[in-house]
Order: sequence, then C-alpha cells, then structure tokens
Amino acid sequence: MGGKVAGANVNVTTAAAAAPKPVTNPEVARQITNAFVCFSLLEICMFAYFAYLHFRVDGPLWEAFAWSAVEAALFLIPVCFVPMMRAKFISIYAEEPSDNTDSNLSTNLLTNDDNV
Repeated sequence: MGGKVAGANVNVTTAAAAAPKPVTNPEVARQITNAFVCFSLLEICMFAYFAYLHFRVDGPLWEAFAWSAVEAALFLIPVCFVPMMRAKFISIYAEEPSDNTDSNLSTNLLTNDDNV
C-alpha cells in the first residue's frame, strides 16, 4: 500500500509541475494565434496555387502529380509545426514568467564551489 501512495504522490507532483502557466496577456496570445492561422492559410493557398500551375501546363499528367507530391512536403510540413510553435510563442510572450531563478547559469557557476 505504501508503494501506491508514493506513486500517487509522484503523479500529483508531476501533474502540478506540468500545469500550464496562466496567460497574463490575452491580447498578445490572440494576436499570436491569429498570426499562425494566417501563416497556415497562406501556406495551404500557396501549395494549391503551385499545384494548379503544374496541372495547367501541357505535359504528362504523371509529371504534374509527381511535382505536386514533392512540393506537398515542402509546403505542408511547416504547417504541421504550427501548433507547437504557437504554444511556444504564447508561453514566451503571453504567459507569466516562471519564478524559477535557479536557471541563471552565470549565477550558478559563480556561487558553486565545485567549479573552482
């Protein structure tokens, strides 16, 4: 029974540590979200336009499909990273800063006697 309680405490502390910080500047968070939505839409529209250009040109149909497939990776892979980048930008610019002051490397190096 002691193992279950200790395991439960570990899960509670990791859940508390992973809790998102509150957004202190909702206007900036909204602008960041809108900017990433616009970026995603522009990327998809540019891909659609280039695919249209490939199919409009007279030539073999397989070539248009091949070039469109190659360009799909170039245009759609950045769109897959948008949610991660949006969350990172919001955490940097719109959420309250963390109160962890131990992350300052120069202070840690200067105060630690083991580094001498």
